[in-house]
Amino acid sequence: MLSRLQAQGVQNRALALHSHDAGISTADRGVAAAFELSWETLPQTAQQLGCLLSLFALAPIPWDLVEQVIKVCNLPPPSGNIFQRLISNLPFFNKTNHQPLSSLSQLATTAILEEARATLRHLHLIQRSDKNTYQLHPLIREFFCYKGEESAEVEEMKQGLATVMVAVAKEIPYPITLELVEKFQPAIPHLQEVARELLEYVTDKDLIWPYTGLGIFYKGQGLYELAEPWFEECKVVVETRLGNKHPDFATSLNNLANLYESQGKYSEAEPLYKDAIAIHKQSLPPNHPLLATNFNNLANLYESQGRYSEAEPLYKDAIAIVQQSLPPNHPLLATNFNNLALLYKSQGRYSEAEPLYKDAIAIDKQSLPPNHPLLATNFNNLALLYESQGRCSEAEPLYKDAIAIIKQSLPPNHPYLASSLNNLAGLYRSQGRYSDAEPLYKDAIAIDKQSLPPNHPSLATDFNNLALLYKSQGRYSEAEPLYLEALDILFRSVGSEHPNTVTVWENFVYFLRQVVREGKESVLSEHPMVQEELAKIKESGMDNG
Repeated sequence: MLSRLQAQGVQNRALALHSHDAGISTADRGVAAAFELSWETLPQTAQQLGCLLSLFALAPIPWDLVEQVIKVCNLPPPSGNIFQRLISNLPFFNKTNHQPLSSLSQLATTAILEEARATLRHLHLIQRSDKNTYQLHPLIREFFCYKGEESAEVEEMKQGLATVMVAVAKEIPYPITLELVEKFQPAIPHLQEVARELLEYVTDKDLIWPYTGLGIFYKGQGLYELAEPWFEECKVVVETRLGNKHPDFATSLNNLANLYESQGKYSEAEPLYKDAIAIHKQSLPPNHPLLATNFNNLANLYESQGRYSEAEPLYKDAIAIVQQSLPPNHPLLATNFNNLALLYKSQGRYSEAEPLYKDAIAIDKQSLPPNHPLLATNFNNLALLYESQGRCSEAEPLYKDAIAIIKQSLPPNHPYLASSLNNLAGLYRSQGRYSDAEPLYKDAIAIDKQSLPPNHPSLATDFNNLALLYKSQGRYSEAEPLYLEALDILFRSVGSEHPNTVTVWENFVYFLRQVVREGKESVLSEHPMVQEELAKIKESGMDNG
């Protein structure tokens, strides 16, 4: 049928099908008539399926999403009642504990759904774009959309699609690995479609999820510019529907603030964190754990800015709330101890930090499985404290224990493993054990290249670390491209003003000064940024610093 429609000369534009509409050409009416003729020949199940597919975005549609929508719909039974087929073992939906929109009166067979799909394919109304992925031509989609609006089932179809995509959004994790990016990527256009076109079918309690899921998906890849509009729109939409005193509005503020903080936009993040605290103080009991999370968020922002005296009371208030509201061995208490201990470590208050780290480890050992990743985080934190004190013999086994736990509990290319390898390599570098450090740094880079997008800030950290090692060994021609790659990633992902970018830039300039001091500029490249900075160093005489 598609070839017949295209032969009418209509190219990719929406058609009004009402014969009395003004401005419709004879050709348009001919196309409409041709489609109407073919529509009447379709079985009712194929008609329903076509209308459902037209509600998805104009993008490849994973068939498992179609099945999930069918699962939650309770549509009137045409022959076979294909929209009341119960699908088992669905990858996204089963974990969400959603119930069908209403009770199912009949169950259809797999064969009926497959027959409807085969009918649409035979008539070239849908095309298979990949294994278990199908797509509508834009013109066909327009016609099915129109016919769907005449259908008694369209409201439940829209409700079903919104319900399923919310379930998908809730499963998008942070941080997200490249493997999970590939898993969720096919669903993203359809989640966007729900956020843009079907928001009225998303319940109040789930209102934040389409935007939060999209924001997390992009933020987890370091794509902050793509994440930002979704977090910002979430704030606007929640305020409009639920009001600016609703707890979910506070959540939307926290999410946006956290993104701004990741971008180094501290002045924009701070008032959002404070507004979230004010809302939760009004709407929640005074010892609610969410308030502790709010205090931690603001305290972490202050700590990032070196505002330690403002961060400390917030961390302590968070600990007090958790101690009042949760059991004494709850993992959230361990997290709060870790946060305050990190603050003390940043201030050199090692004797105050150590017991907090040890208490956190004790709590997590009681409350979590022995190979839980949170325990690895605890071991890493205590090891970093010991390393800061020069207690390297105590730090090393903790780093190794953390690596062992992560290898047991997470996939072999997980970013947490790269982070732990970096920590142990850093210890070896500080001890001058360069041959032990180098393979660990290289393994960390290999893992993050496999699991993270190419412009992720964590990769910049990896390159910076290996560059520091090569600089320590005088391997300047190998260090230089690593610094440049790290800076390129940071300039593109978080900008030149971000603290991480400033740190790597300072490392790079200090590296160049050392090269000039040793008179080895000849080993460096002709890269414009290198040559420009070398000229500044020589002109100002900073090569002695």
